[in-house]
Amino acid sequence: MLPLLFTAALALELVEFDPPTFTLVDSETKFKCRLKNKPSGDVRLFFEAPGLTFGNCSYLIPAEKYSDFLEIPVRGVPVFVDRPSDDITVTVKVDTPDSVYGDTKETYKGKRTYSPCGTCVSVGDPHLVTFDGFATTRHDLGTYWFLKQEHLEVQVTHVQCSKEGIACNGAVSIRYGKTVLALDVREGKGDESFKIVTGDQKELEYTAPAIKGSGRTHTVVVPGGTTLQVTHNINRKQGSYLDINLHLGEGLHGYGGICNQIKPSTPETLHCSDGKDVSRNKATEFVTSWKVDDKSNHLFGNYRTTNPEMKEVYKACSLPPVPTLTPPKETQPPLPQYTVPVSSEVYATTVSTVISTTIVTSTTVLPTVTTTTVVSTSVEAGTTTVVTSTSVLPALSTSTQAITSTVATVSTVSSAQPQYTQPPANPEYTKEVTAHCQGLFAAPGCDKLIPSAPYVQACVSDALTTGNYLMSEAMKIAYLARCNTLTGYMQQDVQPAVVQNATQVRKDCGLGSNQCINSCSGKGLCGPNGCVCNPGFGGLDCSVDLNAKVSYNQDTKQYGTNNPVYQQMPAPTENKDALPAAAPSPAGYGQTAQSTLGPVLSSAEAKSVIGLLALALAL
Repeated sequence: MLPLLFTAALALELVEFDPPTFTLVDSETKFKCRLKNKPSGDVRLFFEAPGLTFGNCSYLIPAEKYSDFLEIPVRGVPVFVDRPSDDITVTVKVDTPDSVYGDTKETYKGKRTYSPCGTCVSVGDPHLVTFDGFATTRHDLGTYWFLKQEHLEVQVTHVQCSKEGIACNGAVSIRYGKTVLALDVREGKGDESFKIVTGDQKELEYTAPAIKGSGRTHTVVVPGGTTLQVTHNINRKQGSYLDINLHLGEGLHGYGGICNQIKPSTPETLHCSDGKDVSRNKATEFVTSWKVDDKSNHLFGNYRTTNPEMKEVYKACSLPPVPTLTPPKETQPPLPQYTVPVSSEVYATTVSTVISTTIVTSTTVLPTVTTTTVVSTSVEAGTTTVVTSTSVLPALSTSTQAITSTVATVSTVSSAQPQYTQPPANPEYTKEVTAHCQGLFAAPGCDKLIPSAPYVQACVSDALTTGNYLMSEAMKIAYLARCNTLTGYMQQDVQPAVVQNATQVRKDCGLGSNQCINSCSGKGLCGPNGCVCNPGFGGLDCSVDLNAKVSYNQDTKQYGTNNPVYQQMPAPTENKDALPAAAPSPAGYGQTAQSTLGPVLSSAEAKSVIGLLALALAL
């Protein structure tokens, strides 16, 4: 009888929740809780819930306010797969005087219904993959709305990033509410970090790259779960350029931009800025409709301000093994101020373009899964080349099949730049490029979570266009950065199998704090997004000697090995000034908390429990 009575005594409900069960639809909800009985001293509540994030992981309740309801806002962790709903359990531990911490857990049940999340990518020359998976290659110069919504805006600037005429992302800016940050690596700017255009840096959570040199990745997290990842690449031929991942969290409505929509109202259509939906073979009309005019260009100091309800980035919480206050969070050093040009013409690029299109076809034998991709290439002159290609790319199957890859090549001539001449076709180089790109995007586990087809297509295209592997290697870092973010969200999932899968993928690919694959073969630096290779090396583990591979020397205009372009890359180094993203401080931090924890019972109730225990012993 004693164990039963003892269990019943400890099972007394200590916390009252309102409503009795909660429902989370579309990203954010709030519930209330309070103590049921007056404690003998101040009490701290600790919260944990897989699948949810909290503004604070613990709250201090003064003894005299024990009966006041405490409002707890929570948000869902972004989920990037279709899933209808899940049961959610919030666990609360109570820290109160005169008892034993750990014996006093309360649980609060709820249900979460999921809203769609998605990722939009712009990498290389630049290759765009929209939220709904449409792949297109863009050579349209100027600034475009990557994403446009009332409170959240992202603008990307396409520039001609080398004298040979390669296009790329030269700048990106993000506005949330009243704050605008920008990373501008165009010639004449060359920023090393995001800078503040206007507003308060605290509205957005910025994490500086862990690695300096080419391939460094900046991260900006927006309240609500949206994450912007920007990888800054440097090489002699293309100069500085940016690869971009935009992970759109839940609860964002009424948005548009060249990233399109996660679930268009009409499948496989593109939503233009005027509200019209067009077919995917009208990509030029779609992209042009989202061009940013100077009066709305963040980089020219033109922006609007709004007042969103979501004010802070929430964190995943876990119950501490012993009662402790969360230490004050580390903060990033203040970001420098962005200098707005005197006029919009300072960094504007006007290009008149002449099109010359060549179709290059190569046949290889590879592991197979069939993916159909529409690739649309356009330029300012208004001439468009649309190529529909069906390619066979890596999958889980071990069967092999002969395939044909079709790559559209566009040559441009500019009034401001010399004509770009693509390297002549070379069968040996084409074969090596195809095999290399297949290997780059076969990261163990990541290749099962993220469709590799658009990346392989883009990798092959850029290597054939430039004659070397520099842009392809940079694209690898952006791909792994995307996998790192996705698996980071998965580790906070409510389903244990999802958490286990994410943990294994991060371990296998060397993401986050895990050891990199083969320790980068001693030829690179291990960062949060895997290996960043030393000059002249490549591959997932930096084991590939790029100098031994055939490539095109833009100086001698010949194919051969030992291309000097590889040795002119900056070597990666550790960024010791970067700080990890910090968890928010709990409410009431700095106030004294008791070191002993346990049930919240008044003195009268405690005597009642003691009486029950005495009765049990007597029996």
